[in-house]
Amino acid sequence: MKTKPNYKLVVIVSLAALATLIFFSFSRASIASAQQSKPVVVISPGHGILGDDGVTIDPGAVYNGLIEKDINLEVAKYAEGFLKRCPVDVYLTREGDDDQHTLIQIAQIVQSYNPTVAVAIHANSGSQSGTEGWYTEGGYDDANSLLLAKALAESVSAQVGINDLGTIPDSRSRFGKLYIRDWKVPSAIIELAYLQKDYELLENNQEDFGRAVARAILEYLNISPLCADNAVAQGVFAATYFPADKGNNTIKILNDGVIPWRQREYALKSIGDSRGAESSYPIPGDITAGEIAKWQIPITAPITPGVYRQIWQIQRGEEKVGSEVTVYMVVVPQQAKDLKEKIDNFTFR
Repeated sequence: MKTKPNYKLVVIVSLAALATLIFFSFSRASIASAQQSKPVVVISPGHGILGDDGVTIDPGAVYNGLIEKDINLEVAKYAEGFLKRCPVDVYLTREGDDDQHTLIQIAQIVQSYNPTVAVAIHANSGSQSGTEGWYTEGGYDDANSLLLAKALAESVSAQVGINDLGTIPDSRSRFGKLYIRDWKVPSAIIELAYLQKDYELLENNQEDFGRAVARAILEYLNISPLCADNAVAQGVFAATYFPADKGNNTIKILNDGVIPWRQREYALKSIGDSRGAESSYPIPGDITAGEIAKWQIPITAPITPGVYRQIWQIQRGEEKVGSEVTVYMVVVPQQAKDLKEKIDNFTFR
């Protein structure tokens, strides 16, 4: 017997398939739209590519063991790390020495990412001291290039305590123009500092230069630098006590973001049993990005020997910043004086 097709079922199944197709198409479109709306940042560490001979790597300026290409790359990597905490996509034009590209090809690399903004990082050479922002004159977007260059120079100056030598149009370079003028995106060059006069800063403060570059880019994009906020405990905190002893534990926490912690906005708060301490302590003054905050936290040891903990958290208002910080309290019996001395003399890392 021939079975009649169930047209009602076919229609229902077809409608379900159509709805599924529409749903997934909409989802893909939504994801694509979200991805497209995310700003794209390209950072180009200066030099470290093929030189004019097309064979050797261009080191940039060199002074007393400092090589510009390496400084530029390290600062770029630090800036990239801070930016990756934020709602942006960030790319470097090189991750090390690049023996495949020349300067004229950097524009192609930059454009391949379809960027929202691009920054070239360099270090200067000469008898001056300070930082400079260079912008295009006759480039893709001179007005925004100037804003970006100004933000970069001001941010570097504030973060590392160096003179802000201002913003300079690329037409004033000895080449008549700079290579960023060929980039089809708002672009600027930050000359971090001078190798000769600012040697120690360039050698020892590369992470802080990276913080400054990241902060300037975020502010240029009108993205709150709070997205890069982070707190990092400096070591393992532990101390020994006899039962019912009172004392103080030292806590050190690094402001690992890109902006200062303001005393009125941040606090160290107890999570759980405070073991005789207050529930909250303000930060000890304003703490600049890259600086370590330090507290002496009171404690009352339990009467029973054992290992106990205080757990703390840096908070901005009610928002947690970074990970929890644990202070270990080792309570030993009175007769274990030798053990206590051994533990006290042990260096925790």
